[in-house]
Amino acid sequence: MDCAVGGSGPKKWCDATPANFQPLIHGEYIGPVRLPALLEYRVRVNDEVTFTYIPNRERSQGDYRLMVGDSIQMSSVSDESLRREKITVQPDGKIYVPVLDTPVEASGKTISQLRRDLEAAYKKYIVSPAINVESVSVNTALADLLDSVNGPFAAGGRAFSTVVNPDGRIQLPMVGGVYVLGLTLDEIKREINLRYRDRVAGIDVEPRLTRAAPHSFHVYGQVAQPGRFEMNGPTTVTAGLAQAGGISIGGNGRQVVIFRREQDWRLISTVLDLRGAHLGKVPNPSDEIWLRDSDLIIVPERPITRFGQAAQLIFTDGIYRVIPFTIQK
Repeated sequence: MDCAVGGSGPKKWCDATPANFQPLIHGEYIGPVRLPALLEYRVRVNDEVTFTYIPNRERSQGDYRLMVGDSIQMSSVSDESLRREKITVQPDGKIYVPVLDTPVEASGKTISQLRRDLEAAYKKYIVSPAINVESVSVNTALADLLDSVNGPFAAGGRAFSTVVNPDGRIQLPMVGGVYVLGLTLDEIKREINLRYRDRVAGIDVEPRLTRAAPHSFHVYGQVAQPGRFEMNGPTTVTAGLAQAGGISIGGNGRQVVIFRREQDWRLISTVLDLRGAHLGKVPNPSDEIWLRDSDLIIVPERPITRFGQAAQLIFTDGIYRVIPFTIQK
């Protein structure tokens, strides 16, 4: 019986048609290469995402501008005493050089702009200062970023792993919190690289999903082992009931209830009739649906079981146990 063959609606065994049920012969234990269960994975809470930081050699747009922590070398053709091998841009964005009474603003300037500013400042003391400025260490923000992540040289760069918080955000060095809930890995990659591009040059960030959040469902009611069970792959209702040990004697397989939460947390529910499928009478049961993460399966008691419990409560455990009665012949 093939559910894709024939018209819509429920089918019976009498509608069966020939089908190649064992195309793989001895390889059936492996199974065929099936289509992916998801065409596009979107990140969820408690997913673990690893970001690999890879330095690139791309040419930056425009001249490089100095930042706090960068170092330069200064020299003068006319006055050798002004030579300094290493001058570091201080946290206030300025550099402190000999002779000048006040520091010179350096952060945000190109090497040429800084050289002109120093040249103008020294002309107050030297007729022809002929200042020369060369870079010693630049783009120190990139070095700080790479030092802040773990796993040196992991996957070609440096790796930093983080878990999606309940608010849908992740925390990354230098950029802080980023909302990623419901985004694909490609969308996360674009967003993260745009944020880093505004702060540091010469870095590419590549995200990858290293651990998916656990998927689970709950089974309650007339089953052998009620409780919480994990889903390691696509799971039907019957497969979920099988994990709970199956429906117990007295359980109502005709009215299995599924409670489900939607994206906005509203509750939806449905009732399934699985008895025909479980008895082997329905070859393609329409009620054999796929479970979703956090579903709740409830197997109620059969009406006859409830009647028996009510009778026991009244006649065995109730008032008639205290005041017995007899039937007169």
